[in-house]
Amino acid sequence: MFTPLFDKTRHLPLGSSSVEDFRFLNCWNVKSNRVLAAFLRSIKRLKCFVIEFPALSRRSVDIPPHSDAFGLALSAHQETIEELVIATSWDSPVIGWTLGPFTQWISLKRLAVPRHLILGTFPTTPNLHDILPPLLEEFQIQHPTGYNNGCLPQVAYRRVDVSSLPVMDKIRVDAAHANDVTVMIRLAENKVSCVPRLKRVIWWYQTFTCSSSQDPEYPSLIEVSWAFEKTGVEFDRVIGPFFKNTPFGKQLCEWQG
Repeated sequence: MFTPLFDKTRHLPLGSSSVEDFRFLNCWNVKSNRVLAAFLRSIKRLKCFVIEFPALSRRSVDIPPHSDAFGLALSAHQETIEELVIATSWDSPVIGWTLGPFTQWISLKRLAVPRHLILGTFPTTPNLHDILPPLLEEFQIQHPTGYNNGCLPQVAYRRVDVSSLPVMDKIRVDAAHANDVTVMIRLAENKVSCVPRLKRVIWWYQTFTCSSSQDPEYPSLIEVSWAFEKTGVEFDRVIGPFFKNTPFGKQLCEWQG
């Protein structure tokens, strides 16, 4: 995957690389943890950034970065990036990057991110239509509903079997789902004024267990679908643990060959 030569990339001069398309699919290790920020800082004009953190190997102790250095290095390209995809598959830990308001990503047309990277950095859940990039055309939001998604008091980033939770915790999960539904409906209602070019929205349920709030046919999602249909936006619901089976993932895997 990576060679010892990658160690030298930490010394790449700033803005020295002409790379515009930078993709990591289903790969991560210690070396990538050390050099990714350096690579990003060395690029002059980045247009596409894709990274998928794979399922953790039983022998592996590597985890995605939780340092703001990565978020800062990526955010430095917020005026030029047209496609940004950040995803986790199966039991990969949650990514702790801070990317700032996406309204500042003025060229971004395609965006796929886990929920917490766009909604979880605020004290209260914001309106999506207030924080999405103005030129956005396609948006995929990943809901890791099989994990502690910030709505439960347990240890962060561990997988949770919702069906085995106490009643009060189940209520919290359902309340979080209802809140996200409201956020999506408001996005549809404000599409014309805030994200007029939006053509497609994908709600990815990254599920590991079965519960009413994890069912892709959950009645409230029908309301979301209708809300987007009224504004001419295609709304898709997908369910499963792996990024490669989502619309964004399928397209990128085809590109990879």
